[in-house]
Amino acid sequence: MGKKVIGYARVSTEKQDLDRQKILIKDYCELQGYDLVKIISEKVSGAKKNRLSISNLMEVDSKMADMIVVSELSRLSRESEIMNLLSIINDLLENGLDILFLDSPNKIYEAYSTLSLIDIITLSVEANAASEERKKISTRMGTGKYTKFQQNPYIYLGGNALPLGFKAINNPKFKDQKDNQEVKRIIAYEPKEVELVKLIYKLIIQGNTSRHTAELLTKMGYKTKLNYLFVEGTICHIIRNPLYNGKRKYKDLVLEIEKIIPDDDWNMANKHLQSNQTFRGKWSVNFNPFKGIAFCPCGYSLMLHKIKWNGDGYTILRCTHQRHIANSYRCHNLGINKDLLLNSVWTVAKQTLNVTEYAQKNSTQRDAENDIINQLEKQIYELTCTQDDLKKDKNRIEKAITMVDLPELVQKYQSQYIELDGKINQLNKQKENIQTEIGDHKINIQKILSAETKNVFNDFTEKDKADLFRKILKRVVYYSVTIYKGFIVIDYTNGFRNILAVKKGKRGYVALLSGFKFNPDNRTVVTTVLTERPKLNEFPLGAVKNIEYDFSALEAEFELKEWDINK
Repeated sequence: MGKKVIGYARVSTEKQDLDRQKILIKDYCELQGYDLVKIISEKVSGAKKNRLSISNLMEVDSKMADMIVVSELSRLSRESEIMNLLSIINDLLENGLDILFLDSPNKIYEAYSTLSLIDIITLSVEANAASEERKKISTRMGTGKYTKFQQNPYIYLGGNALPLGFKAINNPKFKDQKDNQEVKRIIAYEPKEVELVKLIYKLIIQGNTSRHTAELLTKMGYKTKLNYLFVEGTICHIIRNPLYNGKRKYKDLVLEIEKIIPDDDWNMANKHLQSNQTFRGKWSVNFNPFKGIAFCPCGYSLMLHKIKWNGDGYTILRCTHQRHIANSYRCHNLGINKDLLLNSVWTVAKQTLNVTEYAQKNSTQRDAENDIINQLEKQIYELTCTQDDLKKDKNRIEKAITMVDLPELVQKYQSQYIELDGKINQLNKQKENIQTEIGDHKINIQKILSAETKNVFNDFTEKDKADLFRKILKRVVYYSVTIYKGFIVIDYTNGFRNILAVKKGKRGYVALLSGFKFNPDNRTVVTTVLTERPKLNEFPLGAVKNIEYDFSALEAEFELKEWDINK
């Protein structure tokens, strides 16, 4: 009986032919009269060090076989580390196995032998050639895709599943010919999925959080491309994907394709998403409806803090600046009961939305925002006109370069060309910055419009209230005066302000101070009064003065319970 042989075959991709290698090994064994015990095979890149097939090969010893037959040296390893290949061969020899590579059939490396200097040099040269071949193949593949991508930004590059809204199809322009310039497969739009993408952007622009958007899509019966339920992370990924804004990237290239989402909606949705991250609480158990809105007078945020009392407990909002390590400074502003602050702000916000003065503020602010947007759009138009002039100069110089032969002139034109190109890129950056600024102002208008249409407040959960706060409120600050008394100052996105005087306890109240201004330095309120009765058609100078009240004086002068918003 002839030698017992174990074959080894490997391919790095699904497209390569593993069966061809197996046939070569079988044919060789039949020709030599050897007994082929089995063939160890695997589909994995030779550049990977931890391969199962190599582990199985290392377990073979002289009791199992007499010889290892490998289809070619590059199948055993294509790594650039030559020592690793020599180590594999040496280990197999020590296991009592002969080794033969079918691409060098005249050389058998005998069991238990030591590789000679000539053997090491020969194997090193051949392994290096295999490594260089791998690099060339990788470069050719990368360069080919790079070139094809430049020619056609719709090329299907393979790999992972395409994002929602896209599918891979056969290119109708492709013809099966040797020198074909068209790509075989391209990406195309999936109409139903495109409409779903537009709906997702619309929901985010309307002010919904990514979490709420995912919940709404689930209620509507929508699922992802892979038939999963939508979650917050999926929504964020879709909003941030530049492909929907017509920007397709491959390595350092960014090429334009048809936009599913126009620039304005793209910028606005991403701004909303970024804003939502500020307000989104990570833990639903301790949800803070004022996250990103409520602040201490010292400038730090108010955070939730659990207070235990007689086995029960309640939650307060207090300053995050408990102690400054550098100077041992401790903020002395006292906290406020979370439910008291939530109910107070919610009640007064509902009332404020129906106040005529608030509506007038909305209208004034909306007009101001539109004026700013118009001015910014004029700036973009002027920059675009300047760009067009520079591009004409650039094209003229580009033609001139091709027409002259004098090196001095060519160098001069090239310098001018580079300078013009730099100016055009600089103008592009200016336009992008202005577009971002326009997006901010459009978000402000969206918040104003959203607040105007929000007139049904029944059955609002804490999270629903937090969503409305985010749309209409800019800042809520609690100024403590004593442990039981303080002021709540509520600033709206349109510039409107509410001032509340709060007294805690069973006989407490939350009084809305209309016609007062707040002095944050003294924690007092100021009102304007007439010092004398004006005569008909006459308003004497000096008839008006400002009176400032601290909390005690305010209580003494006014019946604050009459102004209680919960009355």
